[in-house]
Amino acid sequence: MCEFLFEDILKRPAFSGFFRSGKEFDSSFAYEVSFGFMPREFLDNPEDRYIFDEEGDVTEIYFIMNGEWAVAFDSFAKDDLEGMAMDQEQAAMKGKPDMSTRGILIALRKSNFGYIGDYYVMASKRAAFYYVALSRVSAYALTKQFIYKQLFKKFPGLHPEMLAESFSRYIREFRKPCGKTRMDTIKKLNNKKQYS
Repeated sequence: MCEFLFEDILKRPAFSGFFRSGKEFDSSFAYEVSFGFMPREFLDNPEDRYIFDEEGDVTEIYFIMNGEWAVAFDSFAKDDLEGMAMDQEQAAMKGKPDMSTRGILIALRKSNFGYIGDYYVMASKRAAFYYVALSRVSAYALTKQFIYKQLFKKFPGLHPEMLAESFSRYIREFRKPCGKTRMDTIKKLNNKKQYS
């Protein structure tokens, strides 16, 4: 019954990496995890846009079902972004006006399905980037408390497997590409500031 109710999450290829190690570990994993899903919604406004703040605590893993979202970073330019001449590539990195005012630039845009926060929750790390909603984003969440107090108690050897899987995915999909974009962009912005 639970697998039927959450089939759009449990069977979706975009989320298969998260559930693969659990299903290989124990066939009842999908059944157990379905009790932890909680609906979440993030709106396209300054008060509700920020799914995770850079250097903020992460207490939930989000399985995004629909909406446009992005991984962003602090350029340390704050209000300078408005008056600064930017090339076409850098201009495409600008997000919503409230993001530009805070000096936040987009490193990676995504649409619809994806999951975020898994590495931060599994490793008890703070977010290395901003994760922002660019439109209305609907998601399901698994809380850190549910994962540690329910899942990992029922499946004691699962944590190291999920941590390893989430770490490799995080490096591949987020840290390397977004970290490189952050470094390159900040370097360009600093050079522009020096010569303007």
